[in-house]
Amino acid sequence: MARAPRPSAVPTLLRLLSSHPSLSAAAAHAALLKSSSLSSPVPIAATALLTAYANAGLPGAASRLFDEMPARDAVAWNALPACLVRHARAGAAAAAAFRGMAASGLPPTPATLCTMLKACAASRAARPGRQLHARDVVSCHAHAKDVIVATALVDLYMSCGLVEDAMRVFVLTRCPKDAALHNAVLSGCVENGWFSDAFSMLRRHSRELNGISLTSALTACAATANLPYGMQVHCKALRGEFDSDTIVCNALIDMYAKCGRATAARIVFDRMATRNVVSWSSMIDAYSRHGHGVDALDLFKLTEKAAPMVLPNAITFLAVLSVHAAFDEEQVRD
Repeated sequence: MARAPRPSAVPTLLRLLSSHPSLSAAAAHAALLKSSSLSSPVPIAATALLTAYANAGLPGAASRLFDEMPARDAVAWNALPACLVRHARAGAAAAAAFRGMAASGLPPTPATLCTMLKACAASRAARPGRQLHARDVVSCHAHAKDVIVATALVDLYMSCGLVEDAMRVFVLTRCPKDAALHNAVLSGCVENGWFSDAFSMLRRHSRELNGISLTSALTACAATANLPYGMQVHCKALRGEFDSDTIVCNALIDMYAKCGRATAARIVFDRMATRNVVSWSSMIDAYSRHGHGVDALDLFKLTEKAAPMVLPNAITFLAVLSVHAAFDEEQVRD
C-alpha cells in the first residue's frame, strides 16, 4: 500500500513523474490521493498526473482523472485534448474537451489550437480546421505570431489537399520561420504532387535545408525523374554532412534508381554507415527494375549476412519475385 508522501515530498514526486515516464502513474496516483494533493484548488499535481497517464498510454485513466478534478486551469484543459490526440482519440472526445474549455470561460491558447489542428489534420477534417483558423484570426492572429500554430495550420491544409491555403498561411506568417515550418510546406507540396512549387521552395530557402527537407526534395526528384536537380540535392547533402543519415541515403538510392542510374544508387548504398531493410529493398528493386537480375539476386543473398539486424520484408520479396518473373519470361522467349 502506498504511503502518503510528506508535503515536502510532493514536489519531488511531481518532478519524478515528469522526468521518468516509467514511474508507475497508478502508484503515484495512490500516493497523491493520500496526501490530498489532488483535491487542491490549484491543479498542479492533478495535471502532472494526467500527463503521466498520457505518457503511459492510458488516455482512459487520464480522462477519468480529469473528470474528478475539482478545479481546472488552462494547462489542465490543454493536457486532456493533447493526451486524446496523442493516442488517436482525436474525434469526438477531443472536440468535447475543446468545447468544455470554451464553456468554462477559458480562451483557447496557442497550445490548444495546435492540438485541435493536429486532430483535424489526422482525420482530414478541413471544415472544423477552417473554423479553428477563423477563430484564431478573429481572436488573436496567433498563426501570424506563433510559428508553431502556423506550422500546425500548414500541416492541416496540406493533409486536406488544400495547398493554396497552406501557402497563404506560410506567406502571411510574420514571425521568423523555422525549419519545421519550411519542412511542412515542402513535404506537403511533394505529397500533393506540387513538384514545381517544391523545387521553387528549395531554391528560395536552401539555407533551411535539413534531413527532412532533403528527403522531401529527393522524393520530388524521384517522382519527376529530375536527375540534374537530384544530383544538386545530393551535393547539398554531402556539404551538410547528411550522407551518414540513413533516411537521406535511402531517398538518394530511390532517386537514382528512378532516374535510371542503378550504378550511382549502388555507390550510395556501399558508402552507407548503417543500412536498414528499406536500404536493401530499394537497392534490390533498383537492380530489378533496370534488368540487373543477377545483381539483384546476389544482393538478396547478402541480406542473410545482415540478419538478424535486417530481415527482408514484403517489398524485398516482391522485388526478388520480379527478377524471377523476368528470368522466366526470357526463358519462354528463348
